[in-house]
Amino acid sequence: MVWRSVPGCPLYGDRVPQGPAPAAPRPVPHRPPVHHQGSPPCAAAPNAARPSTRKCSEPASLPPPQPGPPPQPGPPHRGGAPPAAPRPPHPRPGLLPTNMTPTPAPSHTLAAKRRSSEYNGDHEVETITMEPETITKVKTELLRLDRLNPRLLGESKHESDEGIIARLYRSAELDELLQSISANGYMDIEPLVVMSNPDNNGYLVLEGNRRLATLRLLQEPELVRKIEKLEGLKIRIPVIKNVSINDTFKEVSVYRVNSREDARAFIGFKHINGLKKWDAFAKARYAAEWYRTNKDTRQLEYIAQSIGDRHDTIKRMVYAIYVLEQAREEDLFYVEDRYHTKFSFSHLYTALSRSQYMEYIGLDSTWRSYDPSPDPIPNKKLNELRQILVWIYGSKKDDLPPVVKSQNPDIKRLGEVI
Repeated sequence: MVWRSVPGCPLYGDRVPQGPAPAAPRPVPHRPPVHHQGSPPCAAAPNAARPSTRKCSEPASLPPPQPGPPPQPGPPHRGGAPPAAPRPPHPRPGLLPTNMTPTPAPSHTLAAKRRSSEYNGDHEVETITMEPETITKVKTELLRLDRLNPRLLGESKHESDEGIIARLYRSAELDELLQSISANGYMDIEPLVVMSNPDNNGYLVLEGNRRLATLRLLQEPELVRKIEKLEGLKIRIPVIKNVSINDTFKEVSVYRVNSREDARAFIGFKHINGLKKWDAFAKARYAAEWYRTNKDTRQLEYIAQSIGDRHDTIKRMVYAIYVLEQAREEDLFYVEDRYHTKFSFSHLYTALSRSQYMEYIGLDSTWRSYDPSPDPIPNKKLNELRQILVWIYGSKKDDLPPVVKSQNPDIKRLGEVI
């Protein structure tokens, strides 16, 4: 079928059907076109295959309709141009929640990021100004480790980079990641989640600290030597046989958010019920820090729903975190002093739910009915708190192994004894 371009036609818009194309053009005597009364003339396009003398409101004969699927119901058409077909929904990235849908950076980098240079000591340092909620490439040297990473056991706010990486190596199985990345290169599939560093120095990595630590170990031989000297940890770096793999370490994709709050639900769900699960202690630290920022009466329930866990479980975990923080502040017990390398956090929040332990350390039997608050143990029961923690976890400094070997049945038996 041939369509003729006729701007301004009141029935068919800018295109008018002319029916089946003729076998060969043939001359037709010229006749003046007939128009609607009160309608503007329909000027035929100069390249039309065959001029028309009919009214623009009279469609040419069309071929017989072909059978097809029944039309879908929709709102009635009231004239004018036919309504446009609905646009298909934009696919959401599988790695980010709905409120963090990324905006891909344009192909021209200047529109996505603005580069500048400043002098830091004796060398020039490149900085990037990046708009929030965009994905772009950033040099790994501009990324900073997060000292509030829930994976880190104990106090870490003032820890050095060497100390942070040593802790991650011991607790987060960095050796496996080192082997994988050194053999295959960095797979830049999932962007790191970052925010502007409060110290105005690069970007703080909220999600992806294991990957950043591994990339730094592979690129900085001096960092490996410092970790061995300061932390007493010797890390074996695999030999990279393919030199081109080193090029994959220099820049990584990042997704920038404005604050920690913008990324909490996504990070929490990923590591609590997703593929890369945290252990119980990391889960509890994350929930406690989230709860600490907004102590609303419904906040714990909201946190539990956001990260996909039960309300009472999250509540017990947050209480146990407050107990450990009180023990640290009172110089009673430090997680780093536990006898075994593995930290079985579930032993503590399970014990705190049993009546024998609650009575021994002075907790009211109805304490679980209230929202968690810091310093839950009365001052007169602090010695008993220390004793409970040493019985459960032991003390490396005092060379005391724990009494509790396994949660079941040792937690129950210890409660019956005390």
